[in-house]
Amino acid sequence: MKTQLFRIFCIFVLLFVSSACSSIPGMGDNASGTGTLISLLTSKLGVNTEQAIGGTAALFGSAKKNLSTDDFSSVTESLPEIKSLLGKTTKDGRGVASKLGLSSAENDQAGAKEEGNNLTKQFSKLGLSSDMVGKFIPIVLDYAKSSGGDNVMNLLKGALQ
Repeated sequence: MKTQLFRIFCIFVLLFVSSACSSIPGMGDNASGTGTLISLLTSKLGVNTEQAIGGTAALFGSAKKNLSTDDFSSVTESLPEIKSLLGKTTKDGRGVASKLGLSSAENDQAGAKEEGNNLTKQFSKLGLSSDMVGKFIPIVLDYAKSSGGDNVMNLLKGALQ
């Protein structure tokens, strides 16, 4: 009887620890994908999955414009799921980056002063208000720090502010 109770207790503890770890950024089944970041954004900000993906793509698109090629490569090496995120498609079949205008020559030449306006416009295309840009950034930075370390987080922080 004691052995059976001990086994049940051990199973309960394992289930509890597994559940707790899956809610920590960078842990759980989705640790190598953007699922953890996207679920953090949807749960903390109440946005839908497409808005979370699109907002993240907009932020990383902005960071790519503001970072050197080497620095952005450092980010994508530490967070390789970002490449796949930028290639994701929306419900209408368009690529997230394309829908947000991240690949247009006009946006590639935008100055740093205009970048905030571009993010606001991109978030607006997703049905998000301009204040959501400021709410996404700390969550993305925390995720970058937990998944890629201080250097990656600092590179993104400098590129987004």
